[in-house]
Amino acid sequence: MRKSRAQKLLFQSFDLDLELREKRLLEEALAEYPELIEERKHLESIYRKALIRKTTSFSPWFVDRTMNRIRSLSNLEKSIDISVGVFLTAFRRVALIASVMVVLILAFNVSTSAESSLASVIGIPNTSMEEMVDPINYFMTE
Repeated sequence: MRKSRAQKLLFQSFDLDLELREKRLLEEALAEYPELIEERKHLESIYRKALIRKTTSFSPWFVDRTMNRIRSLSNLEKSIDISVGVFLTAFRRVALIASVMVVLILAFNVSTSAESSLASVIGIPNTSMEEMVDPINYFMTE
């Protein structure tokens, strides 16, 4: 048996249960290649250390706490989405009411105004060209 095939069997023996034929081949390879015995001892020590670290890596209920945290964060995002929707609905109502009030005020100004110009309806005073050119004089006369 080649040494590379024997090493593959050695590695597989730690992760999987070998078949009877493969176990026999591995034992023959260990007898044929003494350096594989040293490698096996080294791998056994690594696996033991890995198993010890694996069992102590997470505290109890770690998965449950993590999943609960994920659920609470997703519920928070849903509540934010709901509150934004409520805010937009309320804003639409306020914008509609304000628009109706502006139209009513303009209608009232048109009906009570003596002049029929847009400036008088909106409430902009008529200013002459000289007053526009010299704003300081305009403010002094007021």
